[in-house]
Amino acid sequence: MGSTNNGQNGVGNLTDDVMIMSDNAYIIGECYGDYYGVGMNNYMISVFADAETLSGDSIMFEILSDGDGIVGEYPVLDWYAESIYQCFLPGEYEVEDGYLYPYGSWYMTVTGGMMDGTAYAPLVDGDIVITETDGIYTITLDAYDDNGFNISGVLSGVGTIYDEEGNLMQRQKSQPLSGKKAFGRKSMKIGKPLYIK
Repeated sequence: MGSTNNGQNGVGNLTDDVMIMSDNAYIIGECYGDYYGVGMNNYMISVFADAETLSGDSIMFEILSDGDGIVGEYPVLDWYAESIYQCFLPGEYEVEDGYLYPYGSWYMTVTGGMMDGTAYAPLVDGDIVITETDGIYTITLDAYDDNGFNISGVLSGVGTIYDEEGNLMQRQKSQPLSGKKAFGRKSMKIGKPLYIK
């Protein structure tokens, strides 16, 4: 697999392209309604490649959906487009006192559901497609980070998705309801931020 690295010095620390394949993913999402006032539902979605340990590869992404759920095609948001459309929001970040606070859409490795700093990269271009069949969600990813590396793959699993009122839209039976708020908007500033030198 070859890299399309363009030589820029982005915040992502990948050194090559990444491919993630899993048919045992854990998917959790929460709707924030029309959070941005653009007439679309805003969702924060976390996808963990290993549903048992919540460790290893993961994707955290933010979408604007023109429907009642998360199923659909989501190209990256073009900030210069004349109008807002169904899309995923590119990964951005803030650095404060040497700590990286990611938000928007990111690839990262995690340990026990928390960013561990081994590998991380903002998703700044590409497409995310979400399908659902008989309660099984499939996330197909073909995205690029801020250094031009390709992050791609297909992850499938039963999801826990909450609507704007916090009601279950779809729930993974093996996961407790107490995990409901674990990976929402505010925790995209991922509990413990990553210290960067």
